[in-house]
Amino acid sequence: MVASVPPAIDEANLVDSPKIVVNRTILLECPVSGNPVPDIVWLKNGHAVRIDANMNISGRYLEVLRARVSDTARYMCIASNEAGQLRRSFDLQVLGLTQTYMSPNVDLNC
Repeated sequence: MVASVPPAIDEANLVDSPKIVVNRTILLECPVSGNPVPDIVWLKNGHAVRIDANMNISGRYLEVLRARVSDTARYMCIASNEAGQLRRSFDLQVLGLTQTYMSPNVDLNC
């Protein structure tokens, strides 16, 4: 008989509030273990992540491709098996590029 083990997350290399610049790719990981192997669900601001051209989910990984400022959100992985459930949040911030405009040198001789 194999004992059930509730989900556990290895926090060793996790960043609570990752930051990324627009148009870059970031990979959020939910490094979970348990027995049986936990199922993982990803949420964005409390709602299921919608898979589209810039969001991919592959089990414990959520990949944000060509990040947009609108991807800034609280992402959560929920890991569950018959022995329990565990949640882990990530506050992703996508930083927009700011442009600095330099005015031409103007020499005013009065």
